[in-house]
Amino acid sequence: MKNNSYQSNRIFIATAAILMFGILFGSSSVMALGQGKPQNKKSKSAKKKEKSPQKKAKPDAKGETIRVIVGFRDCPCEDDLDCIKCCGGKINKRFKLIPAVAASVPVSELAHLLDDPRVLICEPDTEVHAHDIGQTWGVSRIGCGPVHAGTFAANAMPVRGDNVKVAVLDTGVDYTHPEISGIYKGGYDFVNNDSQPYDDHYHGTHCAGTIGAKRDGSGVVGVSPNVDLYACKVLSSSGGGNFSWVIAALDWCIDHDIDVVSLSLGSSSYPGSQVRAAFDRAYDAGLVIVSSAGNTGAGSDTVGYPAKFSTVIAVGSTTSSNSRSSFSSTGPDVEIAAPGSSILSLHPGGKYAYRSGTSMACPHVAGVAALLISAGITDSNSDGFINDDVRTALALTATDLGSSGRDHYYGYGLVDAELAVLTVYEENGGGGNGGNPPSVFNSPTKLFATSAGSTVSLSWEDNSNIESGFQIVRGHYEGDKLKWYIVKTTGPDATTADFTGMADGTYFYNVRAIKADGERTSWSNQVRVTIEEPPVFTAPTQLTGSTSGSSVSLSWDDNCNCESGFQIVRGHYANSKWNWYIVKSTGANVTTASFSGVADGRYYYHVRGIKANGEKTSWSNQLKIIVDR
Repeated sequence: MKNNSYQSNRIFIATAAILMFGILFGSSSVMALGQGKPQNKKSKSAKKKEKSPQKKAKPDAKGETIRVIVGFRDCPCEDDLDCIKCCGGKINKRFKLIPAVAASVPVSELAHLLDDPRVLICEPDTEVHAHDIGQTWGVSRIGCGPVHAGTFAANAMPVRGDNVKVAVLDTGVDYTHPEISGIYKGGYDFVNNDSQPYDDHYHGTHCAGTIGAKRDGSGVVGVSPNVDLYACKVLSSSGGGNFSWVIAALDWCIDHDIDVVSLSLGSSSYPGSQVRAAFDRAYDAGLVIVSSAGNTGAGSDTVGYPAKFSTVIAVGSTTSSNSRSSFSSTGPDVEIAAPGSSILSLHPGGKYAYRSGTSMACPHVAGVAALLISAGITDSNSDGFINDDVRTALALTATDLGSSGRDHYYGYGLVDAELAVLTVYEENGGGGNGGNPPSVFNSPTKLFATSAGSTVSLSWEDNSNIESGFQIVRGHYEGDKLKWYIVKTTGPDATTADFTGMADGTYFYNVRAIKADGERTSWSNQVRVTIEEPPVFTAPTQLTGSTSGSSVSLSWDDNCNCESGFQIVRGHYANSKWNWYIVKSTGANVTTASFSGVADGRYYYHVRGIKANGEKTSWSNQLKIIVDR
């Protein structure tokens, strides 16, 4: 009975995936919050009840395949992905945050794919769309003026987001716009798979301007005009995209030590457990994640995804009279509100435009989060991260609107940049940017590791201002014992380190700050990284040979690292035709073979690599051997 129930559940998941596909071109689209097209309202309130709607399936444009996110029981290796290729599928994206890939798979093969014991779940790759509809009155309304000028407290210094990395996950950014070209630091286009995330729509540029437009007395000004701005293009020229692109962008943000991500996009439909897990892990890695709540309007629970996820700050929209914008989604997941009606910001081509939507509200909050980090917010609960502290500060300092306390329209209230930064300033006795800060000698945090080939790259957050440098240790198993070695000592203020020429294996790293007098902080969080030579399965080359009497000896270059062995064939002219025979199969890593008792004559040899599953390389060069005793 247990096996029957398990199989029934797997078939149900496959059926649900097909049904879910029917909404991928409708209300399930992730929309940038501000685009005017309302999302479908839900008739019942069901906080955190994440159930995929059952709708009639519709095929895609070709009527053959659907986009899905395939979750594996363990982190998939190359051989594990064969299950997708064997059913006629195509892999679109690979992720680090979760053991899953995005793929396009024939609808008829979904059940077969789920039959593979390596596959845990297969969910639709739900579409997302920008959430916009449509003076920097918003930046002024939330109190950015005194923060930028440094007049929010006595003897304060200006706080403008310096040295904070903010990524806009949207339609891209016009990084040539004069208002933001000076703060743009890079990004990636996950729609077209290149390093030029240029905005071919307009939405992302508008959001980026609200975050970081420069403070020069002309045009508009952003909430945090001195941030390091990054762009991740996850929405196409139509304003739509897929959650798999968003997951890949979150991976990228963690790899590039981004502090705050701003997502003015969403979907009214639950995108699946894999997407939720990706956001949870991104938050656990230290990201402040801010998203627009949606433009569906009032209702018992109309907030879309990813804003509904518990690890995401859901932002509602307000008007210049501090009332809820009529389009702004409502529900228990709304966490905070910000200006979103008739917001003047940037437009591609060096232009400006007014737009409305929760998409316009979201970057206001992302910008204030950057101000808090720049002002020196501390890890008050000593959990190694400050994203939770930023979130708490935003909530505690918001201006209460509507019903007393947190409500379904405004959350905790209107974001207040001045009060939030002032709170951090008072806690630090002068703020992160002002006066002569006290000596700080705290452990590094947010240690993160990546690998590329045989190189390991580390990055961490420097929480000291009096260190002489940082000490890095590496752990590696030797036999059954984990042994540790000091592998590098850096100078002061270092936040990165690289190690090249690493052998295959699994390594563990920690970092700590040190003083010249020998005093040390405790160790940072520990990270693990695995160096693994990628599989190479290339035909042997340089086949050569020699004879001695009736013996033939061959040798070749082994260009594989994943073969199960080599196959050797011999050709011989007899009975008026050429005859070819498999004369030997070797084991792995073999580069020689010998044959004795070979009759006089002219022979030709080839060799090729083979895998245990029967896959073969092409043949090596052909070698002619003459045996003449």
